[in-house]
Amino acid sequence: MKEKRRTPRIDEENEVTITVVSEEHTLYNLPKKKLIGNYTKNVSEGGAKIQTYIYLPIDTLIKMEFLSEGIKQQINAIGKVKWIKIIVEGWSYDAGVEFCGTPNEAIKKLGDYISKKLKSQGHNPA
Repeated sequence: MKEKRRTPRIDEENEVTITVVSEEHTLYNLPKKKLIGNYTKNVSEGGAKIQTYIYLPIDTLIKMEFLSEGIKQQINAIGKVKWIKIIVEGWSYDAGVEFCGTPNEAIKKLGDYISKKLKSQGHNPA
């Protein structure tokens, strides 16, 4: 199976706060408030795989806020849900989120950290 990712990823679990920002929240009855208790499973400069307790339809725009343990810096990013997988119906979901727009300084630092970590582990992130 060919890897589709444009940027390398590392496994890193961080608590992430999600806020639905797209208008689909009314169509799908999604809450507009901040949702806590979600986690990143892996991260890259281009996006993250998150575990959440709410079903997020594909193309939903969300604001993600998390503290990256690797770079000890707050990441605030807008992302679009690219895929969703039901782990336990009504209870647990995995979602692939692609960061949208130009990467901010924190996301750039996250990318640098990931590259260095992969290199130290003997991976060639290029």
